[in-house]
Amino acid sequence: MKNKYYIKKLWFTGPEIEDSPIEFINGLNIIHGANDTGKSWILDSFDFMCGMDYDNFVIDKSTGCDTVHMEVVTGHGTVTMSRQLGSTKINVESTDPRIETHQYTAGKSKYWINSVWMKIFGIDDSIKVIKNENASRQSLTFRSFLNLICVSLESINRRQSIWSIFKNCNEKYPAVFLKRGRIQGI
Repeated sequence: MKNKYYIKKLWFTGPEIEDSPIEFINGLNIIHGANDTGKSWILDSFDFMCGMDYDNFVIDKSTGCDTVHMEVVTGHGTVTMSRQLGSTKINVESTDPRIETHQYTAGKSKYWINSVWMKIFGIDDSIKVIKNENASRQSLTFRSFLNLICVSLESINRRQSIWSIFKNCNEKYPAVFLKRGRIQGI
């Protein structure tokens, strides 16, 4: 099955390394390999480009890398992003008319990178979801979906189903899913 959007390429640049592109296909991509060959770097790089705090990023300048780049193909064009290590700024160049070419930030602001990802997915970025038992609300973010899209080795090896988290939801506040861009309660 072909998707309307997919990550086409992820690459790293820096003064001490050669460009190292990783290309993906439109469809299922399985990242595998021996221990300590960079699989976790790839997953963390997706999260980094979605706004992960740079202090939590596994790659640092001691690797020779100073910038992470990503190219995403959408149903409307191409979005190319780049983010320097240690920075909250993400440069976005877009041929997709829904997404403005601009410098976005990893944190909430007028130009929050979350709005780019939500537009790529065709989801209204103003949606709020319940975040705790007090029914406080927070913005629905692309990073909320990341663990469903990119499955880490630790998640593959656990016995508990990824869907079992909903067993622990407070009955008063049912879990919510997106269905065709609309919130659906379960």
